[in-house]
Amino acid sequence: MSKRAVDQTKAAAGSKGGKQTVKRYGKRYMRRLGKWGAHRMHSTYSIEPVGTCQYALVHKETRLVKAYLSGKPVKEKS
Repeated sequence: MSKRAVDQTKAAAGSKGGKQTVKRYGKRYMRRLGKWGAHRMHSTYSIEPVGTCQYALVHKETRLVKAYLSGKPVKEKS
């Protein structure tokens, strides 16, 4: 595994890796990969109203809230 440059951020390293992947496999493959990911996400989660004016990403089988669309953090149940 190669070390990334000290001045390179995680975002920059991720962007660089993504560009290399597009160069290696092509835009068509990346488009298909995005569609696979979207299909998986939509088959696993649903967006449901919570309260009066908020929506949440809810796991279809376990009914656990994974995220709020407003960005509000999800409280972990202990």
